[in-house]
Amino acid sequence: MLTDRDIRNLALDVSKSFIVQAPAGSGKTALLIERYLTLLAKVTHPEEILAITFTRKAAGEMRSRIISTLKNPTTSLAKSVLAQNESKKWNLLESPHRLRIQTIDAFCHYLVKQTPLLVSGNTRGKIIQNSEADMYYAMAAENLLRDFENPEY
Repeated sequence: MLTDRDIRNLALDVSKSFIVQAPAGSGKTALLIERYLTLLAKVTHPEEILAITFTRKAAGEMRSRIISTLKNPTTSLAKSVLAQNESKKWNLLESPHRLRIQTIDAFCHYLVKQTPLLVSGNTRGKIIQNSEADMYYAMAAENLLRDFENPEY
């Protein structure tokens, strides 16, 4: 049977992806920060790493704790990341926005902005509230049915 430490060590294997689920206070954020630092020690650019959280508060806490760890390095991992930061001139302490730690909504918004919509070319996009969703679902269904009736291709 695997111990908690064994499972945490498995989650630090950056050649694999993981979803971390555990109760509050179990050390999820600490584990994710350790994984993020492990990745930072290996990448060419910090923007190559993406961490997705549910809330802005969680994303802010994670970013803050990573920067705090780098400002006061006590582990060989943190020192390794600082060496990488220095050699590659990332300036993470001065530019923490380079750490891509986002909410699911922010990441989806980023994707929408990167991909022009085929119908209108509008790349602004916006996040809507649940109360507005029914109207957009109905419009999408109507447009789809209209396209089936009058295909342009």
